[in-house]
Amino acid sequence: DAIVHAAHQRGLKVAAHAYTAPAIIDAVEAGVDSIEHGYLVDDAGLRLMKKAGVFLVPTLTIARPPSSVIRRLGEQRALGAVRLRDEAAAFERAYHSGVRIAFGTDSGIYPHGRNADEFLVMVEKGMSTQDAIRSATTVAAELLSLDDAGHLRPGDRADLIAVSGDPLDDISRLQDVEFVMKNGHIAKRDGEVTTAIDYRLEQSY
Repeated sequence: DAIVHAAHQRGLKVAAHAYTAPAIIDAVEAGVDSIEHGYLVDDAGLRLMKKAGVFLVPTLTIARPPSSVIRRLGEQRALGAVRLRDEAAAFERAYHSGVRIAFGTDSGIYPHGRNADEFLVMVEKGMSTQDAIRSATTVAAELLSLDDAGHLRPGDRADLIAVSGDPLDDISRLQDVEFVMKNGHIAKRDGEVTTAIDYRLEQSY
């Protein structure tokens, strides 16, 4: 509780890396802003999360480890994540219970640059394509209290991407980003990087 209180006093968010039902309930009661993973959350935990407005960041792609991850972690550990994911089915229950779901990939395990794979698993598990996109835009911005991000409105930060086709019809379109704008600067056009962008947090946020 003291850690959460101190963080919130400084305007910081608190994310809890929690798997089991008791750990999730303890974290929510302590006042965290989000639960990362949450694979073994039970119905009581979901009700508590919804009531408290705590977000779930499900990191589904670690249940679909690519061959490079299996080689790095070892097959037993990597496939253990798959069994845990299939057994829990927490994402489906959280989504249908109305818990806010924000996009996240646990990229310490899953390779950077493969983030869009998460969209495919979300949709496969029953989330609408529109809600999947919102999880990475408006909902993620809400979780992080970024009032000028996650939308396309006058005065907002000009951070956006473009793909060929409509991801609402085919979410896999988001795996092939052709255009990137960061803070109003074009960083990628027609699939080619056009300029170096400084991603340091102190400059971006």
